Amino acid sequence: MKKKAQIQMMETVMVLVVFFFIIGIGLVFFGKFQQGAIKQSQTEMFEKRAVDIALKAAYLPELACSHGQDIDYNCVDLGKVLAFSANMDKQKRKDPAYSGFFQFYTSDFTTSRIVLRIIYPKGQPPGQNGDISPYPVFTIYDNAPEMAKKMKSFVPVTVIDPLRTKGKDKLFGVLEIEATQALLENAALQPKTGP
Repeated sequence: MKKKAQIQMMETVMVLVVFFFIIGIGLVFFGKFQQGAIKQSQTEMFEKRAVDIALKAAYLPELACSHGQDIDYNCVDLGKVLAFSANMDKQKRKDPAYSGFFQFYTSDFTTSRIVLRIIYPKGQPPGQNGDISPYPVFTIYDNAPEMAKKMKSFVPVTVIDPLRTKGKDKLFGVLEIEATQALLENAALQPKTGP
């Protein structure tokens, strides 16, 4: 009788071992599935944030062309771009008069890089870095870490250069918005240091 009870006890233990083994395999598969779903959700949130940054950059009133009371959001005033870039540079050099300028835009653009590249008119002598335009590339905002996941957006804009163009002559450019996924949440609020 004792031997029969021991055999039944061993059968029960073996059934429990197999049961927990199957549950363990199920949990591993469920964990892998959830990990993939979380990565997909993070990617979707990053893409949504990148589009938000691109829209904010494209419709930034500080750079838009204005004619009296009218504002043309599909146009960028190169004079305003130069002033905006100069203020960003002064902030990075720790000029006390511009102490909050960079932080104000960091809440909107977080860890991204915004560049204006003028690509038309063609046929003029090449400018900086062999571009087809005599204009250099204008960095409007730069707080992007070097080692991060990046997503680029391109927004076509017309550009007015009040110093070089006559009347209604317009240039054609592209706003390149490079949104980066911050590795740390606090990194979004830290200005980029160094050159």
